[in-house]
Order: sequence, then C-alpha cells, then structure tokens
Amino acid sequence: MALHFSRDTKVFCKQGSNVWELPVLDGFSFSQATNASEITLNEMESSAGSRRARQMFNDSYAPAEWSFSTYARPNYGTCAEEALWANFVAANSYSGSWSAGVTVSSGTTTFDFDDSNKAALGTFDLFFVMGAVSDSDDNFATGAGVTIYKLEGCVANEVSIDFDIDGISTLNWSGFGKIITEEASFDASAAIDRAITSTSNFIRNRLTTLDVSSSISGSSVTYVLTLTGGNITFANNITFLTPETLGIVNQPLGHVTGTRSISGNFTCYLDTATDKSRDLFEHVIEATSTVTNSFDMAFNIGGGNAPKLVVDIPTAHLEVPTHSIDDVISIEANFHALPSTIDGTDEATVAYTGVQTGNAPTVSNALSYTEITNAAAPGDLTVTVTTANANGETVYLNLVSGDGNVKRYFATTALSNSAVFTVDEVDIIALADNGATAEDGTFSVTSTITTATSGSVSDTDTVTVNEVPAP
Repeated sequence: MALHFSRDTKVFCKQGSNVWELPVLDGFSFSQATNASEITLNEMESSAGSRRARQMFNDSYAPAEWSFSTYARPNYGTCAEEALWANFVAANSYSGSWSAGVTVSSGTTTFDFDDSNKAALGTFDLFFVMGAVSDSDDNFATGAGVTIYKLEGCVANEVSIDFDIDGISTLNWSGFGKIITEEASFDASAAIDRAITSTSNFIRNRLTTLDVSSSISGSSVTYVLTLTGGNITFANNITFLTPETLGIVNQPLGHVTGTRSISGNFTCYLDTATDKSRDLFEHVIEATSTVTNSFDMAFNIGGGNAPKLVVDIPTAHLEVPTHSIDDVISIEANFHALPSTIDGTDEATVAYTGVQTGNAPTVSNALSYTEITNAAAPGDLTVTVTTANANGETVYLNLVSGDGNVKRYFATTALSNSAVFTVDEVDIIALADNGATAEDGTFSVTSTITTATSGSVSDTDTVTVNEVPAP
C-alpha cells in the first residue's frame, strides 16, 4: 500500500507548450462536484399502499474549484507566480514574453489591467503531481508512487495579498476549471525557471509602508502610515457556463468575467504626529460634502528596497476608518480601488522588484551565413553568442529582422562562456523577406539574451542573404 503526503506534491501551470512550476504552500485543494436532480413520489393510501420512493439524476458537473497559496517572490525581471498574474489580468499568451498586461523594465515586472476588459481571460491547465519529490527528472508517470491530476481549462478568479506584521508576504489564489482527470504522464523537465529555489526573494511584511495622498482636506497631503497588517483582494467575479441538455451529464463549457473588483483594508496605530493616521481619520470624516473621495495609495510591501512588491492604487475610495480600542489604540480602514472613469482599467498596478544576483550579462554576436548552392541543400545562419556574467542560467535567443519580424529560439541548456545557435535557412528567409522563398539582400539580426535574475541585453549585426537558384 502506497500513500501520498501533501508535502511531496508539486504543482505546475501549463499554457500551450510552456510549463511553470508553482511553489505552493501547505493547504492547497481542488475538487469537482455534480449537480443532481431529485424526483420524489408522495401519494395518499391506496389498495396497493402508498408509494414514497425517490430517484436521483446527475444533470451536470459543476466547474472544478482550486485554491492554493504562494509566497510573493520577485526575481530580477520576473516573479515565481508570473503565469498566474499574467492570466489573471488579460487573455494572455506566452512566447518568450507575455502578449498583454505585463511590462518588464530594469528588474521590475509590472502587471496592469489595461487589457482586462474582456469577456474571457487567459486559461491554462493545472497539474497536481502527488509524490513528485520522489522523481528526480520531473518527467512524471503515474505509478511507482506518483499520481497526476490535471485540471483542464483553468482560470484565476481571485487573489488576495496578506501582509500581517510577523509573516512573509503571501498570495492566496483561487479559481475554476472545466474538469479533473487523472493523467498517465506529464513532462515538466523543461519547466521555465523562475528561481523558485532561491532564498533571497522572500518579502518580510514587517518592512511594509503605506503612502496615501489626497486633497480631501482642501490641500494636497501625503499621509505616511506604518502598518500593523492589511489585505488587498483582486476578484474577476467569474461565472462558468454549463449547458442543460437532457439525457446526458453536461460538462462546463467555459467562463465569462463579471465586474472586476479590487478592495481591501489596512490597520495601523492611531498616531498623533502630523500627517499620520489621526490626521487621516480627521480629514476623511470631516469631508461631508465629498460623495466619492479619491486617494492615491501605494502599498510598499517589503519596504523601499528589493525584494519588494508595490501595489499602486491611484484613485481609491476610502471609507471612514474605525477605531479599535486595545492596549494600544489603532484604526482600521477599508478601501475600494476605482478606475478614473466608469469604463476605465486603471484601478491598480502590481509591481515586483527583485534583487539582481551577480553582474548584468554582456553579449556580442558573430553571425555567419552559408550560401545556398542547391535548392535541396539549404544553408544555415549560425549565431555565436559570447557572454560574460551570465550566471549559468537558461538562455532565450530572439532573432529580430530589420522589418520587425520576430523568431524566438529557446536553448534548453544553461549558458556558459559562449553558445552557438544554428537556425535553418528557411526560417531566416521568412524572417528577412516576410515569407518570400528567394531574395538577395542584407538585413539586420538582433539577438537578445534574457536571464531570470539579470535582465536582458542584446546585440545587433548584419547578415547577407545570397540566394543562388539551382542550375
């Protein structure tokens, strides 16, 4: 008899061919229920007696539900839970970078809601691999102490950020999926590395500060508050659609989004210093003519230095704070993130800033092209990338032609002193000529090296394409 322990489970997110490992905490869950109908008989006494039976019928599967917690773990230019945020804020896709809602700059990854006004958001599959720690290569197969459960067509419905004073900043995720199945195998050996084994990217809540700016008092004031706790909750209010055809057990089709909601609360001591919590309470409660107030709030979770998580809410509606009478008197305030216009998407941004480990990489190209002498023997473009300070990390190579066409190539091995990439001539012709099959000319190629902790650098060179048709 073999048993599974929750501590031996690994969780993965898969979208298309891309896989990310999610470092979840204890307490994860997933389940799926059935929607059933009951038919009963209840009649008066007859010569045959009184029928008092019932029947049950399965009408449909309810959408699968999942939940787990992760620590907020920023890396330089990314974060461990990147795939969840990207699909929470937009109908997203990934091909070396995210198509919407994600901006990376100088080691900071920012998630915004600019592309979130959609009827449906990004979907992905979740894999819960029980007994995964016993497998050394992350190419899992059911049996031999491993059980694989797949939640298909998942969507992130809600995430809340907790920052209690004595803890590590934690995100609580929940959402829905179409159906739960047991899989025979799952290959996560090429999962995208987001430095989930690093110990330098945890955020200590004790360093958190809150800056609140408003003109509600008649002049612009910035209140600097030292928090004792708080929470921010982001919700997509998603509903799953399920048909109601008779005679079969219906399965969920997909999701639709509801009203986007961002709200939360914070607590702090009642501080009598200028522009502290007592002044904030006074100015809010005295604004009797203000129907909807507006506060620019910036939660600096982890303080001012990396690693940190900054949630910026530029137009928050702040409720009147309430007093908590304890040994030390404190106040608690609820807030609601609102867009600047009724149909806007600028309620909030979430920015992760990680610590740069080591020096930034350098890169230089050495490009060469093999001339085509026979149509049956195409040439190759060889890109030799020489680097320094690459931290031994996996490399992404982007080839970008002068007209903006992009081809991305992924190196599955860690980058050493130099790496040689040979790209088939067919791809290069398509890159240079936008799909043409034969064309002479010189064009530029830019290769970009992206590492998880040190950002991106690139170099541009030129290649001459000399097509020689077959005789």
